[in-house]
Amino acid sequence: MKTIFYHCVFYSVLLVLLGAILYSPALDNWYSEFAGDDNWMVYENRHVFNLSPENIREYFTSFYRGQYSPVNTLFYGVIYHFFGIDPAYFHGFSLILHIGNVLLVLCFVQQLISLLRKDSLEGKGGAGYPMVAFITALLFLIHPMQVESVVWISASKVLLYAFFFLSALVFYLRYIATSHKGFYFLGIVFFILSFGAKEQTVVFPLVLVLIDWYLRRDLKDKRVISEKIPFFLLSIGFSVVSMIAQQTGFSYKLENEYYPLADRIFLASYAFTEYIFKLLVPFKLSAWYRFPIAPGEALPVQYYFYPILIMFLGYFLWQLWKDGKSWVLFGVAFVIINIMLTLHLLPMARGVLMADRYVYVSSIGIFYILSVYLVGLYQKSRSEPLRRIILSAFVLYLIGLGGYTFWYTDHWNII
Repeated sequence: MKTIFYHCVFYSVLLVLLGAILYSPALDNWYSEFAGDDNWMVYENRHVFNLSPENIREYFTSFYRGQYSPVNTLFYGVIYHFFGIDPAYFHGFSLILHIGNVLLVLCFVQQLISLLRKDSLEGKGGAGYPMVAFITALLFLIHPMQVESVVWISASKVLLYAFFFLSALVFYLRYIATSHKGFYFLGIVFFILSFGAKEQTVVFPLVLVLIDWYLRRDLKDKRVISEKIPFFLLSIGFSVVSMIAQQTGFSYKLENEYYPLADRIFLASYAFTEYIFKLLVPFKLSAWYRFPIAPGEALPVQYYFYPILIMFLGYFLWQLWKDGKSWVLFGVAFVIINIMLTLHLLPMARGVLMADRYVYVSSIGIFYILSVYLVGLYQKSRSEPLRRIILSAFVLYLIGLGGYTFWYTDHWNII
């Protein structure tokens, strides 16, 4: 037990130091002007400059520019109150949030694995799998697709919602492990706070169901079902609030600038495929992924092939599930649940087809799959030279990701 504790402390310190180094260039960045969001969200937002009780009450009882994110506005207000409008402090607190999220990922995966049956993972009995949590958190820390969420001040909503979202997941796993009601209610509280930062958190109850399935809990058990009822009721209420907020700020776009359903299916298939590919091999990352066509125009022919790729992926996952590799299905389902609201299957008031920040939380699913596969491959390799090759290839991969991230912190908004 002491060994596990010391390993956890060592991993945590290593992740904190690495994160501080990789993202240090962001501290010198100014406000971003490529999309114009930093002005109306931060330094021209009158709500940020006043922390009076009346103003804070307004955060939580009104919409601002078609959005409902009072916790994020409060976050800006607190930073301004103590440190002023200097962007270095906003960047600094974003970095602190990202590192905090990395540690939460480490804790989440550690707890998840501790609750799993040992034969649920690759390798002999799941031995040595604390390393899976570290590798998952490491990839989450250094992957260049995370840069936008960390270095764009206006994307702090993503960091905040992820912080509370992951905290709620950790408390839920603690509740499963201990049956202590206090952890359950803390999960509800942090779920509510997560929605106060960003509406994307409404999918949280589906993630809980996914976790129950992965841990082989009886989904028909009355207790398991009743546990989810408060979360689903809150999610429904949050969804209504989000739709009202969108209507107040983007009703014209929602009514006149959306794509037909058929086009949305093809575009969503393309976006999902691109997200998976870029998470595996980040290439040509951008701050602005434009739609290939305007509404009403004909899609380029290549977009019609992406649903076929999705069907092949579905068949591949089905085969893996039949072979007992539930960890792959869990990882992919985690991605799908946490990204589905950003794929434009539902008409959304968004000006881009894709965005790196949309996969901030969902990326955990892919990183988990990579980690389990890598550790399993290493453990099953009996040849020492082969183990060295596997380890060397992975280290080179990490160096590539880290180098890209360090460079990208100064260049992410160049489009």
